[in-house]
Amino acid sequence: MEESLPIVVRTSALFDASDDKSSFLIEKLQAWINFVALSAQWFADESKVINIHLTLMPEKPYMALPQQSSDGWIKITEAGLTGLKKCETGNTYFEAIIAINNQDLKEMMEDGTTVEPQLQSLLLSACNYLTAHLSLQKLL
Repeated sequence: MEESLPIVVRTSALFDASDDKSSFLIEKLQAWINFVALSAQWFADESKVINIHLTLMPEKPYMALPQQSSDGWIKITEAGLTGLKKCETGNTYFEAIIAINNQDLKEMMEDGTTVEPQLQSLLLSACNYLTAHLSLQKLL
């Protein structure tokens, strides 16, 4: 099934694929970040709709990934983010793999109430970082 939202959120090695609560959380986060971007008028010009595909994963499996610079991947090590990004199609399509650091994962595991706000903060940071060079309002 092809995604119809401009910002797509996925996870890898983060949740059990059969866990309905986790799947619901990711769907909820995806809807939320798209609503925030819509409210900031990121999609006002339909000829230049920004598409972002984000994959969130724990730091340990991320570190085991081959650093795919030959495939156009660029390392992200700033703005509080660690990951890889790829930009295509005139800088309106972004793909990123974002690592969730071990300390944040530990905090989320110890206090489940922090999972959603921490993931929201990570999504905001990633989207703002990827689009920093565009004339878009910063997502808050």
